[in-house]
Amino acid sequence: METAAKGDRILYHVGAHCAGAHRVDARAAFDGGSVLLTMRKRDRFVFEYIAIPVATTPS
Repeated sequence: METAAKGDRILYHVGAHCAGAHRVDARAAFDGGSVLLTMRKRDRFVFEYIAIPVATTPS
């Protein structure tokens, strides 16, 4: 998520509920104010979990 540009969509999990290796990183970025978290229905009981960067970090 550190190299993503504002407005990019980062798909960090697909499934019935939010899980996976990147779930904790996505939540930490959300808590830090650098992304918004959202989800989109892909199929019955299948969702895409998406992080959307809202700010860039200074280099």
